[in-house]
Amino acid sequence: GAMVTGAQLGTQDSGAYLVKIDGVTHAPVVSTFLAVPGGRSATPNSQWCREPFRDADTTPHAIAVAADGSVYVAGQANPGDMPETPGAATTPDVAFRDAFVMRVNAAGTASVFVARFGGADNDRATSLVVEPDGNVIVAGKWLDKGGIWHGPRGGFQTSIARQWVWSNTCEASVPTEAAFLLRVAPDGSQVGGASLIGAVGGDL
Repeated sequence: GAMVTGAQLGTQDSGAYLVKIDGVTHAPVVSTFLAVPGGRSATPNSQWCREPFRDADTTPHAIAVAADGSVYVAGQANPGDMPETPGAATTPDVAFRDAFVMRVNAAGTASVFVARFGGADNDRATSLVVEPDGNVIVAGKWLDKGGIWHGPRGGFQTSIARQWVWSNTCEASVPTEAAFLLRVAPDGSQVGGASLIGAVGGDL
C-alpha cells in the first residue's frame, strides 16, 4: 500500500522516504518512498561549462504533520524525481533541482499534491509550518540566476541587491543568493506573492 515501493527503485538508486513509528509497539505503521530517482534525465543547461546531470538525491529538509494526519515535506529535487501534480504551483525550469513542497495522505498511500518553486538554477525549501487554516508557510534559499522566479512576487520584499565578483572560468559573476518566504494552500497552489529576505546576496 506504499505510495512508492522499494521495487520501483533501481538497484543503484537512493530514495527519500517517510516512516511513521507507532508510539506503543515501536513498529512502522506507515512506510513509503517519496520519489523514484533517475526517472527522467535533467535537461542540459545551455552554458558550455555545465554538464547535464541526473539527480538521484531528492533531499527532504523539513517535515510537518497537519491536523488530519497528512504530512507535509519540503526540500529540493529535480522535476523527474518529484514532478508537480496538476493544479499545483510549478516552475517551467527542468534543468535544475528546485524547491518542492509535498503533501502525503495520512496512510502514506498517495500524495495529495507536489508543488515546485524556483528559478533557472538550484533552489531549496528548508523549513515549513502548517497554519491552523491548512495553509503552509515555506522558507528556503533561492539562487537568483538571472533574476528569474517562476511565480508571483508581491511580498514585503521583491528584490535584493546583487554582488558581482569574478567566480570561476564558468561564470564571471557570482549568482545572487537570497532567502525566500511564501505561503502554499492546502491544494498546492501558491497563496499571495513570494517575499525575498536579505539585502545583498552571496555566493551559494
